[in-house]
Amino acid sequence: MKSVVSIALRLILITVIAGLLLGLTYSATEGPIANQQQLAASESRRQVLAGAADFEQIDLAALALPEEYSVVQEAYWGVNNGEKTGITVYMIVKGYSAGLHITVGIHADGTVAGVAVGSHSETPGLGAKAAEPDYLVQYAGLTPPANVVKSAPAEAGDVQAVTGATITSAAVANAVNLAAQLYNDYLKEGAQ
Repeated sequence: MKSVVSIALRLILITVIAGLLLGLTYSATEGPIANQQQLAASESRRQVLAGAADFEQIDLAALALPEEYSVVQEAYWGVNNGEKTGITVYMIVKGYSAGLHITVGIHADGTVAGVAVGSHSETPGLGAKAAEPDYLVQYAGLTPPANVVKSAPAEAGDVQAVTGATITSAAVANAVNLAAQLYNDYLKEGAQ
């Protein structure tokens, strides 16, 4: 009986020590991790709206957006020499898997400036190809709505899907369309 109590006390002590060390590690790394996430988000904004020198966050709560915009996490005005050059919209959508992080840049004229896909859990070799620059470049300059097609684009707005990953391709196109809709319906007048 004494050995069982002794083993239990040792296990409790080891668990408490491990918990304390884990908590200390978390506190030490929490700030640097948050800083790296902010740098990555800033880099995504600069990537999708290259003409902007600065970014000013848009108060999405003040817009009273309908439920369809619930995936939108943040939006920023791109500003250059005091003029608004467009917006960036960061959202988390569901592709084939949940958690597809997308940043879309929309120029002041409503065309797509660029698209960047951050972290995701799409299938490697299939849906993950939708995060590659070679795929995303076809959105640049497009006037939404973007339409996903399985063959070569034939009409304005057509975007060729990644072979075998039409769900992920459609998720990216829907994110682009939602960002353009947000700009056109709620923010375009504020761009002037």
